[in-house]
Amino acid sequence: MFEIITVKNILTGEQERQRYTYEGKRLIDIVDIKGLLVFVNGSLVNIPYDYIPQDGDQVVLTAELEGGMKGALGWILQIGLMVAAPYVGGWLGITAKFGQALAAGAFMILGGKIINSLCHVNQAHAQEQSSSPTYGWDLPQIQTHEGGLIGETFGVTMPAGQLLMYHVETESETYKLTDGALTNTHKYSGEKDVQYLNVLFSGGYGPVDSIDDIRIGYTPIENFESVQIEKRLGTNDQAPISFFPNTVADQSIDLDCKEGASVIRSTDSDQCNAIELTFTWPGGIYSMNDKGNFTNLTARFTVGIRKTGTRDAWLEQVCAVTAGTNQTVRRSFKFEGLEASRYDVRVLPTTMPMTSRQNAMMRWSTLSTYINSGQFVRPNKVLIGLRIKATNQLNGGIPNLNWRQKRMHVLVFNPRTRQYEEKSAQNPIWAAYDILHHCRKLKNITTGQFEYVVDGCPADRFSKYFDEWQKAADYADEMVDDGSGSTERRFQLDAFFDTKQKRYEAANKAAQVGHATIVRHGVNLGIVVDMPGTMKQIFGEGRTTASSVSGSFSSRDERARSVQITYNDEQRDFKNTEFFVRSARYAENKNLQDNTANVTLFGVSRRSQAHREALYYLATNERQLQTIQLSADVNALVCEYGDIIGVAHTVPRLGLESGRIVSVDGNKVKLDKEVTLTASDVYSIIVQRSADDALVTRDVLPVTSDTTTDTITVSQSFGTGDEVSQYDCYAVGIRDKVVKPFRVVKLEQDKDLKMTITATEYDEKIYEPDYTRYPIIDYSKQKSALLKAPINLKLSEENLRVQGSGRNSIIHCSWQMPENARFDTFRVSYSTDNYNWTDAPTTRALSLDLENMEPDHTYYVRVRAILDGFESGYASAHIGVSGDILPATPATGVTAYTRYRQLGGQAIYDVIVNWLPSSLTGRVYYKTSYASTENVIGTTQTPWSAWVFAGEGAGQLVIPQLLPGETIRVAVTTANELGEYTVPDAVEYLDVIVAEQTTTPLAPENLTIEFTDRATARWNAVTNTSIAYYEVRTNNAPGEAAGLLVQTTDLQAVLPLTERQGTIFVLARNTQGAYSAAAQLAYKKDPPKAPTHVIVKGGASGIRVAFDAIPKGCSGANVYVDGAAYFTSTSSFSIILDPSVYRVQVAYTDIFGEGPKSDEQSATVRVEIDKSLLSREALGLTEIDKAIAKIEGDVGVVKSDLTGTQSRITQLSNSVDLRLNSLDGKELISRINLSPTGTRIDGRLLHVTSDAVFDQNVITRGMIQAGAITADKMQVDSLSAITQNVGELHGGTIIGGTFRNNDSSFQVLPNGDIIGANIIGSRIDAKSVYAEGEQLKPVHVSTQVVDSGDKIVLPEGYSIEKSIIYVLEYDLIRDDYFLFGEFNSEQLKTWGERYFWVNLDWHLPNKVDMGSDLVWVNGNRRKQLREVLERRFPVYVDWDVNKDRKLVDYLTDKKTLKFKHPHIANLRTVWNKPFELIGYKKESEFFFVGESTKELYPRHKAATSLRYGISGNNYGSHQVGIAEDGTVYNCKMFFGENSNNERLVASWGTIKVCVVSFW
Repeated sequence: MFEIITVKNILTGEQERQRYTYEGKRLIDIVDIKGLLVFVNGSLVNIPYDYIPQDGDQVVLTAELEGGMKGALGWILQIGLMVAAPYVGGWLGITAKFGQALAAGAFMILGGKIINSLCHVNQAHAQEQSSSPTYGWDLPQIQTHEGGLIGETFGVTMPAGQLLMYHVETESETYKLTDGALTNTHKYSGEKDVQYLNVLFSGGYGPVDSIDDIRIGYTPIENFESVQIEKRLGTNDQAPISFFPNTVADQSIDLDCKEGASVIRSTDSDQCNAIELTFTWPGGIYSMNDKGNFTNLTARFTVGIRKTGTRDAWLEQVCAVTAGTNQTVRRSFKFEGLEASRYDVRVLPTTMPMTSRQNAMMRWSTLSTYINSGQFVRPNKVLIGLRIKATNQLNGGIPNLNWRQKRMHVLVFNPRTRQYEEKSAQNPIWAAYDILHHCRKLKNITTGQFEYVVDGCPADRFSKYFDEWQKAADYADEMVDDGSGSTERRFQLDAFFDTKQKRYEAANKAAQVGHATIVRHGVNLGIVVDMPGTMKQIFGEGRTTASSVSGSFSSRDERARSVQITYNDEQRDFKNTEFFVRSARYAENKNLQDNTANVTLFGVSRRSQAHREALYYLATNERQLQTIQLSADVNALVCEYGDIIGVAHTVPRLGLESGRIVSVDGNKVKLDKEVTLTASDVYSIIVQRSADDALVTRDVLPVTSDTTTDTITVSQSFGTGDEVSQYDCYAVGIRDKVVKPFRVVKLEQDKDLKMTITATEYDEKIYEPDYTRYPIIDYSKQKSALLKAPINLKLSEENLRVQGSGRNSIIHCSWQMPENARFDTFRVSYSTDNYNWTDAPTTRALSLDLENMEPDHTYYVRVRAILDGFESGYASAHIGVSGDILPATPATGVTAYTRYRQLGGQAIYDVIVNWLPSSLTGRVYYKTSYASTENVIGTTQTPWSAWVFAGEGAGQLVIPQLLPGETIRVAVTTANELGEYTVPDAVEYLDVIVAEQTTTPLAPENLTIEFTDRATARWNAVTNTSIAYYEVRTNNAPGEAAGLLVQTTDLQAVLPLTERQGTIFVLARNTQGAYSAAAQLAYKKDPPKAPTHVIVKGGASGIRVAFDAIPKGCSGANVYVDGAAYFTSTSSFSIILDPSVYRVQVAYTDIFGEGPKSDEQSATVRVEIDKSLLSREALGLTEIDKAIAKIEGDVGVVKSDLTGTQSRITQLSNSVDLRLNSLDGKELISRINLSPTGTRIDGRLLHVTSDAVFDQNVITRGMIQAGAITADKMQVDSLSAITQNVGELHGGTIIGGTFRNNDSSFQVLPNGDIIGANIIGSRIDAKSVYAEGEQLKPVHVSTQVVDSGDKIVLPEGYSIEKSIIYVLEYDLIRDDYFLFGEFNSEQLKTWGERYFWVNLDWHLPNKVDMGSDLVWVNGNRRKQLREVLERRFPVYVDWDVNKDRKLVDYLTDKKTLKFKHPHIANLRTVWNKPFELIGYKKESEFFFVGESTKELYPRHKAATSLRYGISGNNYGSHQVGIAEDGTVYNCKMFFGENSNNERLVASWGTIKVCVVSFW
């Protein structure tokens, strides 16, 4: 099955989904895809017409809105992929493969963890970088495991290379399969046992600039002999490594062979084309003569080959090896020409003497599988290939190769020049740009031309904020002192990204090396740098929302005074390097605990740069102590993330006063509040102009005495350009301390259009290396003398037992305040080491409970008072928390078994340890037996090693890489409530023998079957070999389709059994294709017994059946009612039936069917009511008679003389109901119901003849008769509410009030606003109409036929930029012919300057038919051709009139081409073909001739009447499209008439377009 999703509306997500069965049909034969984009599993299909959907595919069809992926769909996807890829998938309703592919296309696997902080204060610790194999305390190690990430290089790096392929090569005696027979094609040359290791490494994505300093370990490669090396820099057209012609996989066998005993192994691949067997004779091959000398001896064996899973005859070859030496002999035998398949290989030694004088003991070492895949280029991958000869220098395994590679440039698109430029890859800003944009200059292997290919964010998303990127990059490249008398660039990135990470996070990781953070502005991308800047805006009491200002302040004593830096030093092979930097304050207070901060720098390889970073961290720790939050209106903000703002406010006590200006008169400024000026200080005022948000600063004239006033005099009036106005925001304070600078680090908007700003303290001196020489400026007012520290802090503990939790203690904290002290709140902090502190929520009370404290810890507690945003000193105390500690839960059911696997051709044996409960975390220890390696004398006990810690897991752990045949002792320890683990000697242990792998699996053990609502078989794992899967069968015929129930890799299976009795067989199959003996189990599932104690009861509306509980192994029961079966899963059943007599039986059911039925019983559903229910007492009639008799005694006889009616009185437990019905009971005449909830009267007429009084003043006395009140009788001076439907209202005026419908979806408010109105079939006449804040303007639609070179005509007020243009059709209508050649001077004078014109009929204008004898008209051919090109083509030729050249030379020389448009692109035209097949070419790709065009353009009419028209067989460049200014082009130029390359045809025509323009 495959799924087709048609997106009807890309904006709302409306879609249709349909699933189809695979039938091999093309997509266009299933659905109409005309005019639609086609995505298959998330990838755009450029030419979908031949695509055949496959099983599992997800196909998405959606409309193309603007120029393919440059349109609305691309816009939406780009937003979603940048902001939140999972949201896009869910919003569009497109999941599965499509959503996964979107996420994969949006994010690149790069980088490590990012701490997203503008100020770059937080950094990842070393352990967060440990997942990168490149960086560590030693040289990078070669990565041999599969699934590794492909890294990306910036600057200079030493990557951890990835092993792609290796093969041990020994000279082979080769046989080739031809016509069913093996023919020897190569004999062993006699070179003595030489082996070569061919190994291929990757250094990540390319291209890089160079690969240098190749070493094995620390030794340069040049110091080794017999090493062949090839390097590839990662271009897309690079050549393959020469000594890897095919794919080869070595499979380690390492089995000693015995004479007469065959050994069979299978190849690793089912695409095998050749097989190579390598044998060794470890003791040599020799025969010893009587003199003790070695003489030749021949070892013979037979190699057989046949396809796996067949019973074909073995294709055999007798092989022989002759030697006379006791040194190791190696030989390889290769068999080529095989059909691609998986093969079984059999080795049968026939002559292998093993005597005291002869030795030919043979070992089968390796089985190599060759696949004729051809040489792999591996484009865009950095490659290093080694061919190494085994020598005394190099042997024993894969060498640990390392090298340095450089990538010094990235491509950056400059929006001003519209060109790509090379920038330094070591600049962290441009590196971040490259990670996001990811443009590569690749060679088109078809055309040979280089092209720019982008697979990241489009370049236009950087254009709006490109100045920010340039400014940040320039700051990184500034030259600074390197500390040794020279200069260097401020920031340099040398990094290899090889950890899994999203593209955006990786880019931020690179940017933070340059103290920058990437910022999203909608779909655009900007960047903010932590660098010196200027103030953008001020915030005082006139701009901030009331009561919105708050802040926090951390003590300088709590900040780190020392930094331990870890970086990757280039001079030390990029290994982790540490050093300490301590601030000048480090030794000021020796009572303070050492609080050195550990910082790991990613991408920093220079010690000088790392030292500057350390000073930067210390500076920020000492000088960025305050954080502030404030709220302001959205429309009052001009600052953005990263901007510097000034704050003056009374709450944090910053500045003197702030607010809004009342008036300005010359140099007199009246403020909205009084300020107190002292004669000893100099003051300034800063005003932010509302007109343009500019900041204006003036000094305040000094006062002679302390003065309190609301009018100040400035030193200079506000002149032209500096005018300030009423309501402008101001701040007044001491000069240079008017406002305190902060940097914006967070902006949040709420639903009330308020913006909350979070900012941290800004001090530009932190960017100076010697920041300590600058004083710290105090911007704050003096703290209140009433702010004092708390006193008498007391702590107590309360223990609580919480089930399943180890955090079970509460610390009660209480304190007091000094007399006359003031406070707003208290901050309580606690710590377990008196160093790292955690803040509890603030409180106004003099006590606080710290909950969930861990037992067996000492807690330190501090309490501070807070007043006006200032914090006091603290009161401190400590307490030891004990708690009740839960003991460790011991592991039970400990089991262990051996698992076999292969790694790099080597056999690996692991032991799997399991315990219960499976969720219990335990630590596994083991000790090994020395019995296999030592002879122990004098004891019968097995000697054991010390306990070895294997690891920690929940319910299971793997002990890897043990020796086969070895005995290990296993113990599982667990932890108590505090996490303290028991020792292994204190728990029970288990001895396990590491079982050696065999070629045939053992039969599965402990086979059981359980019957519930399904049949489930279970068995134990087979561990003596690598198991591929298990077969559960009804016969002992492994591998056959008949009899197969289940094939599974699990140790249990649900069986689709159909018989109650039978036998099941379970067989294990290993990865070599060998089956085990069958474990078999006979089963018998008896049918359920007939139900007993069946009780059947009939009622007035149906029957109810009850019986004994459903037996174990049954799924339910069938209840038969008159032969119809009804299933129930419980032991009771009820059904509603018509009155009748019914037969009932019950039978239990299980997975095979039902058992016998119970005895038949009858049940009756009756019409009438049982007489036993009609006794007088049951209905209460006796009591009614007594009541009537009493009434007769009091008021006389009660008579009933109604005819045609029947009456009924019903008395219930708490109510009485009186009814009068017609005799047939169908019509209710009257009814009175009396109950605790009220009285109800029903009837045709309620007639009240006496005075009636209704409480609650509803109606008093007389009734209101319908029609009795008319308009002339009604006077209402004030009507506050009408709650009923009043019908139509005519005339008059309604003033004030709110009109709405029932659910308030439509309202008319007192201010005139109308909410929720739908205006249908009406006309709105107004100067302007707004919807959701946007003015609505008319849309203009027109259809035009425009000549090539002319512009689309639009009405006044409309523009091409706001238009969508649909191309309906186009037509080439005329050909202009030119003859232009380079001949001798006489010919040139005669006719070289001539020009001729041919219209549709080969006639000159106003001339008769000339036939074949053309009449030439003199003219300037250059001028005429240039006029045609300039008029009808988007490009023309700048002719050199002083040179005579061939026409083809003029038109193919790009130096002479002049373009009429700076950017030739088709941005606003809608086609039904992908953009790449139509539209203009880029300037760098444009040329007139030389390109073969096969007309692939949509909706064109062939100009068959033209001499040439659009033939598609000539050479030329056909340009169809619309330029940015609305100029249309439909033109083609080609050479030819009978291969005459001097004759030119310039064809042009019209385009019919539909233009949709917006105001």
